[in-house]
Amino acid sequence: MEAVAEPGNLAGVRHIILVLSGKGGVGKSTISTELALALRHAGKKVGILDVDLCGPSVPRMLQAQGCAVHQCDNGWVPVFVDQEQSIALMSVGFLLETPDEAVVWRGPKKNALIRQFVSDVVWGELDFLVVDTPPGTSDEHISAVEALRPYQPLGAVLVTTPQTLSWPPGGVCGGCAAGADLLQEDRAASDRHCGKHERFRLPALRGEAPGRQAPCLWTPSL
Repeated sequence: MEAVAEPGNLAGVRHIILVLSGKGGVGKSTISTELALALRHAGKKVGILDVDLCGPSVPRMLQAQGCAVHQCDNGWVPVFVDQEQSIALMSVGFLLETPDEAVVWRGPKKNALIRQFVSDVVWGELDFLVVDTPPGTSDEHISAVEALRPYQPLGAVLVTTPQTLSWPPGGVCGGCAAGADLLQEDRAASDRHCGKHERFRLPALRGEAPGRQAPCLWTPSL
């Protein structure tokens, strides 16, 4: 039986987008940040959930380092990075004593924090929530996907670079569809969605991702 989301702090979030990558260092957090900024410039209210616990770089990208997270009756209040409060951010980086502090935790503690981020952050009303996930298909990544699945994410953005090594065997790709319902390919639905949102259509590159069936839509400049 498919899990059903209980009413809670994600009740006011209209769409959830996950940003994934097969390996670290390919620009996943950069794409998450740029996507959030693009949606904000289009007049949308956006949240960013940074669950990349070992590399929380989004606060630095949005110049929000050193900001404090406050508690309210319903949970954690995210940090607003602009005066209009159109971008809200929650990251483990706000919970560290120093920005350079290493997160040396065992898997169960990381997974518990990810689930707490999903359930206990008071987002309010959002048009989009962009989730910057850990790279690969680790336990933390699976915990993030499983915690968000009841809320029916809109889809996932897979970030890679042109190098073959950025597409490791067993990494996040179209082949993961057999093990993750979230990554089931539906080109017809994708074409219909992109057709309604021409401003956000990404330019298609010639060819496909190396050795993969899924088309390569965009790669960051090197």
